[in-house]
Amino acid sequence: MRQKGEAQEKLNEHQLRSLTLRLEEETYLKLIAIAGEKSKSEYIRELLVEHLKEPQEHLKSISIEAQGILEAKIESLEDLLKAKDQTIRILEEDKGFVTLEYTEAKTKLNRLLMPGQEEIIKKNWWQFWK
Repeated sequence: MRQKGEAQEKLNEHQLRSLTLRLEEETYLKLIAIAGEKSKSEYIRELLVEHLKEPQEHLKSISIEAQGILEAKIESLEDLLKAKDQTIRILEEDKGFVTLEYTEAKTKLNRLLMPGQEEIIKKNWWQFWK
């Protein structure tokens, strides 16, 4: 009974799983040329195993590089936000100035459009509006 369990364990240990892969024609031909005497399956298996055995340091260096890129992007976006805030501040100041100018112009226009004292005295208030 013990031998049967050990045999089953060994069988499971050496059992290979299959993986289906689709490649473009050009890539497929390169793979066959590079593989040489090895079978395609064997060559791809070796490539995958080697790639998966690479130390995690390679992945860490990639993540550090990506982090640097993200930090640079964040900095540029922060600069863009500062420029936007400054533009908004300038526009708000201009809006206040234009509002003040509009109020003064409206007051002057109302003064100019009002009838003179002589005209008011000549006509009574009910005739003035006719």
